[in-house]
Amino acid sequence: MDRTALLEQLKEAERNISESASRLARQEAQIVELDREGRESQRAKIVLATLKELLAQHYEERERILMELKK
Repeated sequence: MDRTALLEQLKEAERNISESASRLARQEAQIVELDREGRESQRAKIVLATLKELLAQHYEERERILMELKK
């Protein structure tokens, strides 16, 4: 893959990381609010776990792209 395409992929990976981190933070805040109100938060915690996995995948993808750029 050429460098220009990799740089474009890197930009997308960075955007995905930023968006996922924001979603994760909002989900954590929602869980705090649910717990504070004494409401059920188990489903929200399951969503949070999924968001954490997705963020980890985005970090892995960014790392893969960076390694490819170093070649």
